[in-house]
Amino acid sequence: MPDDEDRIQSSHRDAFNLDELLSNVQKFQQSVAGSSQRLALEVVDAWSKDDLVRVWVNAQGLVIQAEVDETEFRSATPESLSAAFVEASHTAANKMRQKTEAFQAELRQKLSALAPNALPDLADIEELRSVQPTVPTSPPGSKERKQLATALSDDADSAAPQTEHSGCHNAVPQGPDDWDDDFTLRA
Repeated sequence: MPDDEDRIQSSHRDAFNLDELLSNVQKFQQSVAGSSQRLALEVVDAWSKDDLVRVWVNAQGLVIQAEVDETEFRSATPESLSAAFVEASHTAANKMRQKTEAFQAELRQKLSALAPNALPDLADIEELRSVQPTVPTSPPGSKERKQLATALSDDADSAAPQTEHSGCHNAVPQGPDDWDDDFTLRA
């Protein structure tokens, strides 16, 4: 039967392990915030099968830029143009969904590796689900995206943890002059 000294030592070891686990979870959460913001800056593009339309989507799968091939456009009908936009949009959104699912699977795997036996439901911690990156709706190369990337880089350089309130929320375009052209004809 363990004596009081053994129980105290055991209690101290358990507290150390808990402290270490909590520290690891906090580091993981900070890493997730930065990684999530990087994913939020991702852009995926896709062409329609007839090469008439190319679209870019953001991390939410929303079309943020479109391009129409000028040569193909001359022979397009309104119906074929509409169908090409829908097709390219769906293809790009599916590519982004796959990228996002792969990112989330990697996070779940890393999270479960923190304490696979101690906390099997660790992936359900509300704090980790609350990390919501800022997903820009501006086209690739826009001022907003550049500001977000710069802020993310600055945040990574400083040791400050990422939260949903830190980072890049002031980078939202204020008017049309802040946006790049979102529709172009390609020669």
